Amino acid sequence: MINPEGYIGSAESLQEKACGSGWSLKVVPEKYGELGLTEACKRHDYRYRIGSLPREKVLADLYFLSDLLEALIVDIDVFKIHTLIDCSVMELNATFTQKKTNEIWNKFWKQLRNEVSKSSIGWFRKWFRFGYAKDYYEAVEHLGNNAFYEGKTYMTKNPGFWE
Repeated sequence: MINPEGYIGSAESLQEKACGSGWSLKVVPEKYGELGLTEACKRHDYRYRIGSLPREKVLADLYFLSDLLEALIVDIDVFKIHTLIDCSVMELNATFTQKKTNEIWNKFWKQLRNEVSKSSIGWFRKWFRFGYAKDYYEAVEHLGNNAFYEGKTYMTKNPGFWE
């Protein structure tokens, strides 16, 4: 079976819980109300499996946020969000100061909120779901360090955030 990300595996492996298990299921649930988040989690897990550098973890986590927003705010322009993510990560990749990094992250969140504001769903529902997606993303971003780096080694001349 092949999914949109190109993961090749058995149908049974794709049926497993993707978002969390045990204690982490409370932090990373499979559903938000009636909206399923499993596909976003599967794509995130796949990106973790193929990534090895810290910047690939950042991309996996940000694309996870985009996938969550697509699941929660159905009429959002995912292409624009992916472009925003890619441009922001390219800027971060060329940045070596904390001040500039903070500026780029602030600009990213402002532009992302602008894209979310274009959604046609109700104001309260839209911003409540955006807040939920952001909280979910932040939880997974922090919990994911062990999962991402487990069993992976890499060499770098300049140990830093992006190397």
